[in-house]
Amino acid sequence: MPTVSTPNLTLSVDDLLEVAREAAFPFTPAELEAAVAAHHHPALTAAPRRSRESATDAYLRQQIESGVRTYENRFGRPFIVRSRDRLPAEILVQLWDRLGHDLDTEDRVLAQQLREDALLDLLVVIGYRPCPR
Repeated sequence: MPTVSTPNLTLSVDDLLEVAREAAFPFTPAELEAAVAAHHHPALTAAPRRSRESATDAYLRQQIESGVRTYENRFGRPFIVRSRDRLPAEILVQLWDRLGHDLDTEDRVLAQQLREDALLDLLVVIGYRPCPR
């Protein structure tokens, strides 16, 4: 099991992630607002359009663009989703699901997405690369 070490502390990656999970749960409303404001959320639709974009890719891009606008109008904030290891179709399904949430439910889901993204960032910072499956 990989470990992370400092002069006075050695943790397994699993232990480090558990400490980080506990520290990030739950978000208070003020913490959630601050996290959204500070979160770097690249536009899901910012990928350059390829000259030979398939009809499916074009449809997914258009649906995500439309859904993101709807989300922003409904909730008054950017749509944030852990997108690093998700396909566009998976992001679209998540977007559609989240558009059906009330504000309290969406706050909980958004907080979870922010936690997941932060944990992935932490893995990058410590240089952890999981073994391919």
